[in-house]
Amino acid sequence: MDEIPFSDSQEELLDHLLLKEEIEVFVKDLERFGLQLEDLVELVPKHRDTKEKARQLAFVLAEDEDLMNMIFRKYTLPMTRISLKYQISRKVLYGSREYILSILVVLKNNLTLLYKWI
Repeated sequence: MDEIPFSDSQEELLDHLLLKEEIEVFVKDLERFGLQLEDLVELVPKHRDTKEKARQLAFVLAEDEDLMNMIFRKYTLPMTRISLKYQISRKVLYGSREYILSILVVLKNNLTLLYKWI
């Protein structure tokens, strides 16, 4: 992350710089939730349907201003409130917590280059 490869294209260099900045914002916000970037690979839901449910829930939560304010004020997911409001099982929530939070961080901070990887 600290090294930027030499490139003939200024546009590529700009993309590398923007990506580096987005990753720094992403990592900083993840740490506020007690998460490390390196751990996300292991914490992503393994089952495709669970992963898709969690992804869809993250997008729904991103539209819920009250919950987003609560999540980013307390740096935690209000599991019971989300479960009741969106009729999603607590099992899916607990198993996907880190994945959901990582998507919310990308969406909240409008990290457009990282958004492509969701």
